[in-house]
Amino acid sequence: MSPAQGLATASKPQSWTYDSSFMQKTDIKDQASTIIVKAGAEVNPLEKTSWGELLILIDGDDKTQVAWATAKSRKLVLTNGSPIELIEELNKQVF
Repeated sequence: MSPAQGLATASKPQSWTYDSSFMQKTDIKDQASTIIVKAGAEVNPLEKTSWGELLILIDGDDKTQVAWATAKSRKLVLTNGSPIELIEELNKQVF
């Protein structure tokens, strides 16, 4: 897996809330052609679907980050590294 471009190891602790909202460009219709989202509507997918808990994004190849993150009770999301290897090592879901 290639590292996520533009991400670097943090030099100090950081956290923030992400707003995934976007402006829908075209109507979205269901199978009966009923409009379920109108063109021009602001949509935030995380209002309908959630990961259910806080996420920690880590480089799975960086053992320091892995050790720090496994001490937390959060979902792990890899920006680099092998999810399958980490799942086997930690016996925990990794995304």
